[in-house]
Amino acid sequence: MTSRYEVIKISPFEDERGELKKVFTKKMLSTNEAIEEIYVLHTKENCIRGNHYHKKNVEFFSVIKGTATIALRDLETGITDVFRVSSEDNIVIRVPENTVHGFRNDEEDELVIVAIASRQYDLGDTDTYPFRLF
Repeated sequence: MTSRYEVIKISPFEDERGELKKVFTKKMLSTNEAIEEIYVLHTKENCIRGNHYHKKNVEFFSVIKGTATIALRDLETGITDVFRVSSEDNIVIRVPENTVHGFRNDEEDELVIVAIASRQYDLGDTDTYPFRLF
């Protein structure tokens, strides 16, 4: 059995000015998916984000600054993975529907994650179901 989430390696472009990371490209989407929302999470030391899943939303996450402890649980397979990702790892994590996701900042420095979602957040239909991983 394998999890349905996907870790996508990205290759930053670097020159004397610094670095450019493409954290999303159209080919990361399935045929019937679209992007409706992009946001940035700033997380303080010892704080947790997520601890929920979506039934209709696919999300992509990339650590831009700092290091995150990430927990993912695939509700269809029952597999749970916990791992650490830093901004230097140059990866994007694709989290499909019915996959619980949580992010914890165990570091003193601020954790910054860019998030890309296939559905825009709607207060009337949040499609957010709590599930404690941390």
